[in-house]
Amino acid sequence: MAFRSSLVLLLLAVAGCQGAEAGELIVALRTDLVPELDFATVEVELFMADDDVSLAGVLRRTRPVLADGGDLRIGEYAGLLPATYRMTVRLHAYDGMRVAERNVIVTVRDEGAIAVTVVLTRSCIGVRCPGESDAEDATECVGGHCVSPECTPENPAACAAACEADAQCATRVSCAPATCDEGFCLDQPDHSLCGDGEYCDSGRGCTARPPPCSAESCVAQPCENAECVEGRCVITSLCAADQLCCNGECALPGCDDRNDCTADACGATGCENTPVSGDCDDGDFCNGPDTCVGGACSAHAGDPCGGAATCDAAGRVCIGCTVDADCGGVVTGSWSACSGFTSDCDATGTRTRTSRSFSCVGGSCIADDDIETSACSRSVNGFSCGAFGRTCSGGSCVCPTGGTELCTNGIDDDCDGLIDCRDSGCLGRSCDDANVCSRNETCQGDGSCGGALPGVAVHRCRTTRDTFFWVVEGAGSCADRCGGVDEGVAWRIPEGGTSSMTLVGRELECGSNDPDMCKSFYTPRVVPTAPHAFCGLGTVGTTYYHPSSPAPGTQPVYIFWSGAAYSHYMGFLGDGPAGYGATTFASGNACPR
Repeated sequence: MAFRSSLVLLLLAVAGCQGAEAGELIVALRTDLVPELDFATVEVELFMADDDVSLAGVLRRTRPVLADGGDLRIGEYAGLLPATYRMTVRLHAYDGMRVAERNVIVTVRDEGAIAVTVVLTRSCIGVRCPGESDAEDATECVGGHCVSPECTPENPAACAAACEADAQCATRVSCAPATCDEGFCLDQPDHSLCGDGEYCDSGRGCTARPPPCSAESCVAQPCENAECVEGRCVITSLCAADQLCCNGECALPGCDDRNDCTADACGATGCENTPVSGDCDDGDFCNGPDTCVGGACSAHAGDPCGGAATCDAAGRVCIGCTVDADCGGVVTGSWSACSGFTSDCDATGTRTRTSRSFSCVGGSCIADDDIETSACSRSVNGFSCGAFGRTCSGGSCVCPTGGTELCTNGIDDDCDGLIDCRDSGCLGRSCDDANVCSRNETCQGDGSCGGALPGVAVHRCRTTRDTFFWVVEGAGSCADRCGGVDEGVAWRIPEGGTSSMTLVGRELECGSNDPDMCKSFYTPRVVPTAPHAFCGLGTVGTTYYHPSSPAPGTQPVYIFWSGAAYSHYMGFLGDGPAGYGATTFASGNACPR
């Protein structure tokens, strides 16, 4: 069975050939990762199988596009000598971070063309090969299983079959049915099954396409530059290739200042280079062994040559001797920089130094050098190790904010460059649209935060001459609802006191979903533009007293201030803020919450 062609394919413009040539290698790519969304560029590199030196350079295109046909070429190498080659194909995101990588071993014959298809699948992201139960040479991944690098559709014998029929493959999402192709379960995303503005993510299903890049969403982290390019946020580092970012400062890994007399680390405000004691080498052999003082290699033991020997600074030797002792003792050079790290976040490496001893031969001091090797370490915690704020922690490159988008805090919590509702993982999750009148806001498909206005009509009934107002809920127009309350009702609060209030008549005006009303009714801890806000029931002309006043009121009145702790209120004797609810306002449906 041939690999099915309905997978998402990558089309790259490459130099074509008019016919097969001797030693020609033709490379095709197949992937269920989505170009322009899951990855932005592709990289193809060719090596001799037993060498790490690139033979044909790197092919890179920044505008991959979708295609509906069969496997498409991503590279052609003509005139190759008959040999076995290793080919590496990498997919990169817009920020340059590697999304997926696959190595393939292929043998080129002395005549004709050899075609090889490189399959990169979403199910292999994060899979480490070989696994505990895999063969030692199963270093690559296809369809979530570890295989040898010789495994390709053209060489099925090198692939250990994981399935024989489609029924053995589990479909994870409805828009990407899983099929068994050449012994492996592969997702077949069909974007036509998704709605407008969506694409099929074989891991999450129909997913909203991210909104176009904007200055608000394309935000650089320290030591980075962010800009919108062709509608996408492109992040580039401001640091040189051999530098990392330490709290906004570009520096050599470990903040190495090339000074043996300082201890280097990434601190809270940037690189810290603290003076230390110990041996060092100032490069002058004839002033003797050196030690660190005050962060500099400034203390010297003196002439290293004894007896009749004299010091030769250029040759770093003692000359003119009769016995070995005349040549001085062992001289050690300074340690080299710590190196040999396997990743940006690897803290353990090795360092070397030269240890020189002398022997007197024929009246001259003859040097004998030995290379010493020692384990060393560097401080990398807090250093950047990728775009969108990823930093080193405990030897790993992690997202310091936890790795899960919270959708409500204005922070890129999962370090993917998309904040809150612009992150597709937030679709349908709770958010805050900063509109105090909204309820049940959720992240929308266009990357915005939105919610319905109150589930039932909410109206403000306010007098034209006072700043106090009623708040009522219910169906119907604002005028209908305001008419349902005693018309002309408003509270008059005595100047400078809150122990009593008088209900007076006023002409009413209406306003639906008024922000001030929402502030006082739904979030009374927020001070509205009106100086006071309250809800209550009562009779015009009647004066009501605070329950603790000398003349306790007997009417069902409840008043709240929009203060920090509901400290001002009126109600039944013994009632407090906890009584703010349907029981207190059983009559008239005013402030029923």
